[in-house]
Amino acid sequence: MNMRWTLYLLPILIGLMVLLFVRNAVQEYNPTTTASQIAINDVRGSEVVYRGKSYTLSFEQQQGLVELLNRSVHVTRLRDKKAPFSGIEEIVIYRFGDKPLKITPVDIGDDAAYFRAPQLHPEGFLMDTSAGTLWTLLQQTYDK
Repeated sequence: MNMRWTLYLLPILIGLMVLLFVRNAVQEYNPTTTASQIAINDVRGSEVVYRGKSYTLSFEQQQGLVELLNRSVHVTRLRDKKAPFSGIEEIVIYRFGDKPLKITPVDIGDDAAYFRAPQLHPEGFLMDTSAGTLWTLLQQTYDK
C-alpha cells in the first residue's frame, strides 16, 4: 500500500514540475512591456537638450524619467491654448540595439505636460499624469 501511494505521487510531481517549467518559459519569451512603453533594461543612457546644450541624466534621473513616461497617457488632441516649454527642446533616450527615442515637449499646462514621441505614439501625444513630478525632474537635469 505504501509503494502504491508513491507510484501515484511521482507522476503528479513530475507533471507539476513540467507545468511550472512551461509557465516560466512562456513568461521569459513573452515581454511584459507593450510597444508604447520603454523597457528600463533596454535604456543605455538619456539626455535633455536645453537651449542647444545636451545634459546627460544620472542613473536615478533616468530611471525616474522612464518610469514617469511609462505612466503617461496617450491622447490624440492638445488643449487649445499652448504654453511652450521653457528651453527644453528635446529628450533623447538611447537604447541597446535600437534607435534613440526622441521625445519633444509640446505643451506645459497647470495640470499636465504634453510630449510628442512618434516612436511610442505615432498618431498622438503623451500626457504626463504625474502632477508635475516629471516637469520637476526635467528642470533638475540642466544648469540654469
